[in-house]
Amino acid sequence: MRSHFLIAPIPSETAKTARAILGRNNLFLMVGDSWESLMAQVTSIETEKDETSQNWMYPTLAVGTLLQYKEKLSDRQAEEASRLRVDWKYALRLSKYYPGLSRGMLCNYRQGVYHDPASQRDFQSILDRSIELGLFQECQEAPVTAVTLLDEVCTQSRLEVVMLALRRTLEVLATHHLKWLRNIILPDWYTRYHLFNAAPDLPEDLAGQVALTETIGADILYLTDALARSQQPELEVLDEIKALNRVWLEQFEPDTEGGVQRLARCSFCGSQDVADHKGS
Repeated sequence: MRSHFLIAPIPSETAKTARAILGRNNLFLMVGDSWESLMAQVTSIETEKDETSQNWMYPTLAVGTLLQYKEKLSDRQAEEASRLRVDWKYALRLSKYYPGLSRGMLCNYRQGVYHDPASQRDFQSILDRSIELGLFQECQEAPVTAVTLLDEVCTQSRLEVVMLALRRTLEVLATHHLKWLRNIILPDWYTRYHLFNAAPDLPEDLAGQVALTETIGADILYLTDALARSQQPELEVLDEIKALNRVWLEQFEPDTEGGVQRLARCSFCGSQDVADHKGS
């Protein structure tokens, strides 16, 4: 069955720029040129019935999520790629002036796919067709389901959220409360959080990402306990500390042995660990 939405042409300014700087067999050009085939089995979107809805973004977000998975990008990194990179603009059929897909849009899209069977079937069909066309060779070598793919994207985004939240907190403490921080900081933190590097160095494999997320969760718990004992109320009212506390509630819980474990389900999109899917 044909999809119920019109596929917009690639904007001329995007096409001209991308084709001038990218090779003829560039993956992103092939993705952008393959939308008719990729979307051939999408059936749940009927944008003509509701012109005010955001349904017109569905194929863009679907393809953006595939690219995000291929390049192992967090939501923040995918937002930046779709804003700054002409290859992403071409693959997503966006104007080169488009401000990019926000991380909220990407997370909301995953939420919709997780909880709507029709959307899940559509995303699976797009994934299957992209593999058939040879656009994602890694999926041919190690086949993944749509839900597993979404879980992996979510896992990397969750890791970056907790990593950056703790880094920002440590940076503000190092700037304004250095003496106190020196008295409580753990030796591993100097290398783990790279306080003077612009970007954290995160593992690419899923098991490593989950393990590091839980390690950071334990560090957050240690820091918040130290703050509670500090008898310095001016520390607990810092915006970065408040944000860190929110991240803790959104991402972690104590385990039965007194440690920390990552919540199996993301507080936002509702994803759960890949291991849980395999065991269900």
